[in-house]
Amino acid sequence: MTVSRFCFQSLIALFCVILLGCTSKFDQGYQALEGERYGEALPIFKELAAQRGQSSAKNNLGYMYENGFGVRRNLSEAVRWYELAVAEADNNAVAHTNLGFMLLYGRGTSQDLVRASKLFRLAADRGDARAQYYLGTAYEKGLGVRLDTAEAIRLYKLSADQGNKQAAERLSAINSPDSRQRRREISKLKSEIDRLDRRAEYSGFYDYSNDCNQTDGFLCGQSFSNRSFLGRFGESLTGYYEIENPDSSKSLGIYSFPNTSALDDRLTGKWEDEFGQGKVELISSDNWRSFEGRWFVRENNGNYTEKGSWDGKLQKKQTLVSLFEPQQRSEPADESLAKLQQGFLSSLEAQLSAASEDAIFNADTTPPVISVQFNATPSVRGKLRGQVTDHSGIAEFRIDGRSVRLSSAGTFEYSTYVPPSGKEVVIEAVDYVGLAATQKVIMKRLAQEPRRERLALVNPLVGPKQQISPNRAALIIGLENYEASPPAKFASKDAETFADFAREKLGVPAEKTMVLTNAEASERGILRSLKVWLPTIINPGVTDLYVFYAGHGMPATDGSSAYIVPYDGDVTLLDDTTISRERFYNEISAWNPRSATFFFDSCFSGATRSEELLVAARPLGIRVQDDDVPDKFVVFNAGESDQTAGVIDEVRHGRFSYFLFKGLEGAADANRDSQISTEELYSYIREQVTRFSAGSQTPEIMGEKSGWIIN
Repeated sequence: MTVSRFCFQSLIALFCVILLGCTSKFDQGYQALEGERYGEALPIFKELAAQRGQSSAKNNLGYMYENGFGVRRNLSEAVRWYELAVAEADNNAVAHTNLGFMLLYGRGTSQDLVRASKLFRLAADRGDARAQYYLGTAYEKGLGVRLDTAEAIRLYKLSADQGNKQAAERLSAINSPDSRQRRREISKLKSEIDRLDRRAEYSGFYDYSNDCNQTDGFLCGQSFSNRSFLGRFGESLTGYYEIENPDSSKSLGIYSFPNTSALDDRLTGKWEDEFGQGKVELISSDNWRSFEGRWFVRENNGNYTEKGSWDGKLQKKQTLVSLFEPQQRSEPADESLAKLQQGFLSSLEAQLSAASEDAIFNADTTPPVISVQFNATPSVRGKLRGQVTDHSGIAEFRIDGRSVRLSSAGTFEYSTYVPPSGKEVVIEAVDYVGLAATQKVIMKRLAQEPRRERLALVNPLVGPKQQISPNRAALIIGLENYEASPPAKFASKDAETFADFAREKLGVPAEKTMVLTNAEASERGILRSLKVWLPTIINPGVTDLYVFYAGHGMPATDGSSAYIVPYDGDVTLLDDTTISRERFYNEISAWNPRSATFFFDSCFSGATRSEELLVAARPLGIRVQDDDVPDKFVVFNAGESDQTAGVIDEVRHGRFSYFLFKGLEGAADANRDSQISTEELYSYIREQVTRFSAGSQTPEIMGEKSGWIIN
């Protein structure tokens, strides 16, 4: 194959786990995919993916679209199938890892490091080796999670124990004395280059244009930023580079161009970073105001493999050419720097001389300097920030006896539990000469008032859903602003949000959805939707209809009936300008839908959502006689007829609408079977609305209760 094998290997692991539970058709698809008979596998997985409970088939379709197996490569389509696979099965570790991979690198979707790390965590906890490796990378680099080298090492080991070579390589690099030595030397050289008054600075891009058939072939065609900083030490030209990694993290490496006594239009040298080494060739056609080049990796057999291109444009006036111009005076530090650089250059062929032979080490007679910043914390977690500086560099840095990672600039962050009585923290730093410094910090905790948990925003893209069907339709009405009545707070937003849930969760096609808000929902507009639009949409005995209404309701004076108040309705002229709930049912029943499900986020007490009276002379507390509900109709009411249907300002929704939406997201799926029955949805809405209204609003249900909302 010409693509990465690691997705396929992870699929095999999943197949081995579930093989005994596979249908024969799924097994056929798997055998075809394994045998690279993609034309045979594709229709099988498409057929299975259309069914509920086939998360693995959906994942396999995503894999085929990601790699162009049997279909035109389509990364956004791959992400869509991975999303469907993840939404359908929390235990599909491979699908979680595949989707996390797409989010980590922004493939077919926007990069989202936080969500990627969460997906990797779910899969890693289920033993997925790839997820353990990626999550380890996230902790090592701070991608969507805090920096935590100890956790990264733990995850790498779990992954490596399962045979993941990438994890084994990272584990080896972290624990290798040679790797640690390289990191120290790169950091030290960066400090020396940054001190130079005369240095050349360039910025540009590099790519993997010659790596399309290798393990990371998905990088083909992408460019990543780089910055180059170069200085001259005697006859040698050297420097460091900072590159953007595909996962958005940054890495440092070094250049060396030995024996460059005079500068022409071509430079050939070596590069080295924590992960490996190679060579680089740079060419300039404008006297080093810019350059282009190629970079190569040194393989284990000693040969060099070209990986891609490398370029740069001057960022400051001082070009490479100016570094070779005579200086006005010789600086005393040059000899020391030249000795240091010569030792560094020789490390490309052998290890550096012992640190005790370094002039900088010999000159270091002062211990490290520790500066710390801490503000009293209002929570149980306290955070220290600070910086450690030293002439020869920091060999060990500990807080409360635990090793803490320093940045290349010597900065650090450290979080710890702070008890109510406070905590004393001991900070220790030891430099390469062996000089040590200790500092104690008292961390205090502020008293804090308890805060209630914030309500989550609604999201129609998560949880169980039905496939789009031409046999479903929705009539949605939201009246927030009225011509002659007080507003119904957030009602139009509730209606527009329900339209999204109808499409994404209930499977209603957009072309079979009518949404009327504010002035559109006049008496004429509502009646036209009932008498003109519905008969063109409803197929008698076949169509399932969903009706949502958010707005004002009014009771008759004697409680004999209830009315829906249109945009232009006059609540003092109910029979003449409003629509009775009984008529509303009858108009819909006349077209004989197979079923009709109503959601009324309105009260019929004569009050607004903000508990204002619609008619000043009309008392609250009129209880409306329940209308007869036609057969095959089910009606969800926001509350009892003499109660007020309130709102939740925090989320800007009606109280009933908000918990309707959260229930459809999956919170109402009590038995976690990815289906939501009418009884499950009603039980969830009633419990939550009653709780969040302190018992003042109790939703009701009428009609057929034995059916399904999502099936």
